[in-house]
Amino acid sequence: MKLMKLLLVLSGLLFAASAFADTTWVASGNVSGVWAASGSPYVVHTGDITVATGDALLIEPGVRVYFAGNFKLVVNGLLQAIGTESDSIWFTGDPSGFPYDSPTRWRGLRFMDAHADCELRYCSVTYSGATGAGALSYGGGLYCYNSDVRVSHSWIRQCHATLRGCGAYFDGSDIELEYTMITNNIATIHPDQYPMGESAAGFMASNSIVHVRHCTVAFNSNGGDVGGITVDMGTVITLDTCLIDNNSSIDQTIGGMRADAGCYVHMTGTTISNNHSAWGQIGGLQCRNVAELTMEACTLRANFTYNGSWGYDPWDGGGGANIRDPGLAAISNSVFEGHSCRLGAALLCNNTMVINSVFRNNRATDGGAIGSNGNNTLIGCRFEDNQAGIDAGCMSCDGDGTGGAIRFVQGTDSVFGCWFEDNHSIIIIWEESGGEYIEHDLGGFGGAMHCMAAASPYVANSVFVNNSLDYPDGNGSGSVLYNAGGSPTFEFCTMNDNSASGHPGGVIFMDGGALTMNSCVVSNSTASCAIFFDQGATGDIDYCDFFGISGVNFRGVPPTGLGTISTVNVNGDPCDLYYNIYLDPQYVDAVNGNLHLTGASPCVDAADPASSVLSDFDGNARPNGAYADLGAFEYSRAAVTDLVIFADVANGDATLYWSAVAGASGYEIYRGDTQDYEPGNSVLIGTTTATTFTDDDVFLAATEQRAYVVVVVMP
Repeated sequence: MKLMKLLLVLSGLLFAASAFADTTWVASGNVSGVWAASGSPYVVHTGDITVATGDALLIEPGVRVYFAGNFKLVVNGLLQAIGTESDSIWFTGDPSGFPYDSPTRWRGLRFMDAHADCELRYCSVTYSGATGAGALSYGGGLYCYNSDVRVSHSWIRQCHATLRGCGAYFDGSDIELEYTMITNNIATIHPDQYPMGESAAGFMASNSIVHVRHCTVAFNSNGGDVGGITVDMGTVITLDTCLIDNNSSIDQTIGGMRADAGCYVHMTGTTISNNHSAWGQIGGLQCRNVAELTMEACTLRANFTYNGSWGYDPWDGGGGANIRDPGLAAISNSVFEGHSCRLGAALLCNNTMVINSVFRNNRATDGGAIGSNGNNTLIGCRFEDNQAGIDAGCMSCDGDGTGGAIRFVQGTDSVFGCWFEDNHSIIIIWEESGGEYIEHDLGGFGGAMHCMAAASPYVANSVFVNNSLDYPDGNGSGSVLYNAGGSPTFEFCTMNDNSASGHPGGVIFMDGGALTMNSCVVSNSTASCAIFFDQGATGDIDYCDFFGISGVNFRGVPPTGLGTISTVNVNGDPCDLYYNIYLDPQYVDAVNGNLHLTGASPCVDAADPASSVLSDFDGNARPNGAYADLGAFEYSRAAVTDLVIFADVANGDATLYWSAVAGASGYEIYRGDTQDYEPGNSVLIGTTTATTFTDDDVFLAATEQRAYVVVVVMP
């Protein structure tokens, strides 16, 4: 038996020797010079090796470096490992037992106060790990302390660490990552072992400057903290055309990326997708107390959390991104789609500006696309097919199915020139019947928006189309807005074809609180009413148009005189005490989504003359006539281009001549005192169907001058 054991051992040694017949054996200690492919593989077999301060180690293409034990390469001097696309360089070790630590696991590349020209190009770093006390547990594949290192066209994979970056950890360093993949790195620690924020399976950076270009951070997994990237301690990170994909936090926190207090995060053309947290809060990105966040032309897609916290937490959510208390946060020209979580499936935020971005097909228990905690500004954004509902993919979460597109939780927000279409809110219960479970849709609260008591959003120049609570067993309220005691304001908004079929229904449902509506249009909707005033709700509803509601215009206890025709407005149309009209707005083509006004619309020139809104949804100036127009779109008036003016100074008259415009139903003549005509600074002095007009007795002194413009009126 002893002889057999001895033979087995000798056989193993012979196999190892034959496997490395052309091997360069590297003993522990200092290394320098050139490692060429002719000497490959280089086997580190007795202990750690070091490139000492003042020394340089150059590794040529095709070299394989194998660490035959728990040894590391420490770089205090200069390391340049420069491979090629067809002949890369490998740093690797024993893969057995991965991702768990083993006595033979090598300990990675460790740059400590290294030379400023260190570089890894076309390199692969695999099967390394960091464990032990202090910094020994940081950076499984790559650890950089107070070092400037460039890594390009490389692959860091299947590494692990106890803390601070399984793939890589950068501390006080200036790092460039280009065309590099950091994938399949795993942290096996449980969150009870170490405080959250101490680990990232992909890479982590502290007090560093990190430029990341055309890189992929994917399929990294953390047992108790961030799956992809963590930056903290004031790190400045730039992500340009990168992919952060399919990273996960197994037990809690964040799947994709986390940025902590004082950090600067700048993203351009970057995609954050398919990241998830099994029992945590955020799937894609969390920025908390960062100094600055900018995102330009980025895509956040299909990030999610399986579960949220028990009970209600206004910051538990943000499947795509969670942005809390930033110094500055600006997102532009970006897309948020396919996310799911507890609150604000695409974005949960405060103090954030979002411009010209799209939110579509997101699902949350509350706030299908956005959960707002105040002081956010949304400009020119589009919300399509978002849903709030208790079946929205967040299992075992408390929620109410509120706000198909946005839930305003607290604070003041501004929404300008945004489009809301096909968003809805739903509450589903499952009832056992005859051994089977039958789905029952109970409607929801706020097909597009939900406003809580501590919130006071201001919404202007925005469009709401086909938002709904329209379900067979529906009992929901507010196809556009359900207000739970808040103080929302709508100005120059168009709300058309929004459905709330169930009782009590309503396009807007006021469950207490105070509603301000000015110069809006609410039209052509299947609902019990346009506005339901309940629980002592108050309203300041002025200069609006209500038309085509399948029920009545107002229910509950509306303000006295609202809806009762008692006077006429500036156009001579019948209106109530608050100058609200109840006439067909005469859209250009509502069936096909064109909600611009025709020239015959009673909404033209019918807005509040005291309004300070200076442009419409399309960016056209308001007013573009004597007064502004109701709704999101100012009626387009084009001036004739061949106006000729004859001044009869002797008689004090001015006669205007112009050519007929095809299709015009008439012309409006405006007069001002300067050559720079603006509708708000000029006076409508007459209308005509002819192509000439005389302004009588206009010149009272020989030195006076007048400016004229003739506006084409289309039917």
